[in-house]
Amino acid sequence: MKKAFRIQVLVYSMIALFLISCNSSSTKKDKPAGKKIFISSFMTMHDPFFVSLNEGIKKAVVACGDSLVFLDGNHDTKKQEEDV
Repeated sequence: MKKAFRIQVLVYSMIALFLISCNSSSTKKDKPAGKKIFISSFMTMHDPFFVSLNEGIKKAVVACGDSLVFLDGNHDTKKQEEDV
């Protein structure tokens, strides 16, 4: 139970830091043109933890106006390497 709580705190902290970095005070000319594309690759999307993690990442990325592509490795590291 404590381990799960620590992992949740870590994940939410990472998402919060990402959101804070998206809202930094930079001018329009400092920001590169166009949307950024982020890719997340997980060993499996059958685990509720990874599904929840991916949803949190997607919310943070979309909030910054960017897009997210997520990949499911299906427990195959070679597939993950080829996908990325």
